[in-house]
Amino acid sequence: MQMTGQKKKAMLEDINTSNNLGLTADEIASLVKQPFIGVPFAQLKQQAHLQDYQITAKNLPSGIPAQDTTNNQMTEWIRAAATAYAGGKMNLILKGDNVAKYPVFKNILTAFKKNEQFKFQMITNQASVPAGTDLYKANMSTKPAQNS
Repeated sequence: MQMTGQKKKAMLEDINTSNNLGLTADEIASLVKQPFIGVPFAQLKQQAHLQDYQITAKNLPSGIPAQDTTNNQMTEWIRAAATAYAGGKMNLILKGDNVAKYPVFKNILTAFKKNEQFKFQMITNQASVPAGTDLYKANMSTKPAQNS
């Protein structure tokens, strides 16, 4: 999640309190300075101690849990964001690609719905048509010839 420092701090303090995470003021300040937060609650302390160069997709787990209704931490993050942005405009963006599984996508939508957040943007990557299929052949036959 990306956002302004004050809102991010308010969200982290809310998550810390509501989930008894035991984050210190210094750890919260460190997380506020980081470019994004995308880890399970149990790993926030660990992320707070990473240097900026260490915060990469290789070093972080696969994101905020949203696997099912019993472990949908995204619901908590969205609730904390809605509280931090109360009275202001919040831009929610849901990004997925062709490897995103529908159940996880649905659980994120459920998290939005539980928090009465019905306006959001979706960003997806276009998947190419598999070679050899009828659609692939039809698309290839309608493409104009390229000049060399």
